[in-house]
Amino acid sequence: HEHAISGQLFRGVRFFHLKVCNFNAPGSSSVDLGKVFHQHRGYTVTASLKSMLAEMHEFLNHHSREILVLGFMNLHWNARDGGSAADVWALAEAVEEFFRAADLGFI
Repeated sequence: HEHAISGQLFRGVRFFHLKVCNFNAPGSSSVDLGKVFHQHRGYTVTASLKSMLAEMHEFLNHHSREILVLGFMNLHWNARDGGSAADVWALAEAVEEFFRAADLGFI
């Protein structure tokens, strides 16, 4: 995409199809979102999921009536055997906790 997350938000995008590669240790009960990166067409970009979520958080702080939808698909892990269902849940919990800690008042 031509624009960063904030640029897309200001252009009206509200659905984000996120293909991520998780560089945390497989099987870990917690996920450092700074070690999860967006992947596009086989290339991992330099922006971490944590930084992308921070841009979304900033937008939501100024536009409290907006709704964003995040679709996580094509999940990849830095592991030979890929990730497990527990890894997916750990990622989901980390994203939820990120927004809960941001205290936006809706989770």
